[in-house]
Amino acid sequence: MLDNGAGAQEFHDDEHELRVFGKVVLGKGSNQFGKFISIGRLWDEDTTVPQVLVLARRYLASNDMRGKWDWTEFADHALSLSLSGKRNDTPWCVAALDSRWKKKKKNKRKRED
Repeated sequence: MLDNGAGAQEFHDDEHELRVFGKVVLGKGSNQFGKFISIGRLWDEDTTVPQVLVLARRYLASNDMRGKWDWTEFADHALSLSLSGKRNDTPWCVAALDSRWKKKKKNKRKRED
């Protein structure tokens, strides 16, 4: 449900494919708002209750290279910033979901002669 000021409306994803890597869940999809990626985790502190999946979503501009990532590239970026499993280690805190995301360049050391 989303309310943009004219009352709540229901929206649906055209597609949202998920892949599970241990307790980390990655997703790619699209809807009427555009392409998006999602990152989340399964919380299972109490194994006597069903798992809870929490996903954070980032909508991507048409020129955002994250929209072209295959699953391997996506996993490399998302899992290298691994979610540790602590309750405060939330998926929306990883750099791959940052609105100002840029591929990090290798640091070049300045030579001192």
